[in-house]
Amino acid sequence: MDCRRCGSALPDDARCCDHCATPVAAVAGESGMATALSSAGPPVGPPTASPLAPRPRRHRRMLAALAAVVVVLGGLAATGWREHWPPALFGPASSHARTAAVAHGAPAVAIRAVANLVSRSPATVRDSLAAIYSTQVNAAALAPAGTKIRVLPGTWQQHGTDGSLLALVTVPGRAPVTEVVYLVQEEGRWRVLFTGAP
Repeated sequence: MDCRRCGSALPDDARCCDHCATPVAAVAGESGMATALSSAGPPVGPPTASPLAPRPRRHRRMLAALAAVVVVLGGLAATGWREHWPPALFGPASSHARTAAVAHGAPAVAIRAVANLVSRSPATVRDSLAAIYSTQVNAAALAPAGTKIRVLPGTWQQHGTDGSLLALVTVPGRAPVTEVVYLVQEEGRWRVLFTGAP
């Protein structure tokens, strides 16, 4: 008797081929399942993953890591952006000034007054200036759009009702300039007196 698949000679009492493991169809007492198996070809093992097939777990991990990086970078960008723009942009109850005060050692209202100098609203700028200068502020005197002021950490100095700090001022199209910002405390609020390069 010969194997129906590979043609190898088989003993009469063989149940399967010694070469290709194909079951012998003519085994007594077996149903038509043996015939079906013999024509189906060699047994197939568990499917193996193609090296090019996507790996769901690794894919999910990579997406999660990418999302975490985007969130962190987005948070840093937002923090940096908020640091350069007036807190009024985020509402009067912005916690940014309070956070900045802890980092810079300056009162939150002083940092807010300095940041408000780049506001495009004359009323906001006037509110941050000492009374003797606020009447001189009009739309023409405002900083150009895109001007940024960043208070430098650890530069706050206070002597009674007078205070000063260093700020990095960037006007669009010009190199950044470090300026001294002088403040005065009026009615419990810090207001900007004037600024000048050191």
